[in-house]
Amino acid sequence: MRIWIDIPLFSSPTVAFGNVSGEVEVTDLPKEQAAFPWPAEWLAERPTYFTPEQSHIMSVTEISGRHLVILSGIVCSSVADARDCSAYLQRQAGLSLDEYEPSA
Repeated sequence: MRIWIDIPLFSSPTVAFGNVSGEVEVTDLPKEQAAFPWPAEWLAERPTYFTPEQSHIMSVTEISGRHLVILSGIVCSSVADARDCSAYLQRQAGLSLDEYEPSA
């Protein structure tokens, strides 16, 4: 089953870095308030990005026959770490990054 996923990405607990989104394949429709079911190999390769706390599903909705899954967000330790996380998600899942402009 293909779903659309939307993941806010943070470079610290208080600074938004951007948003990663796109279509991914899942076995079953994810459930609100649960952890997103990342592929096992992702969990093994990048465990800090895909912990249950980082993968909390805020909402699951259906719009025009398409399922939209919104996560609370992945919190990284720095801008470099957020770039690495977004590059990983782009490479592994084909997701797109909308990087925010740094605030002045």
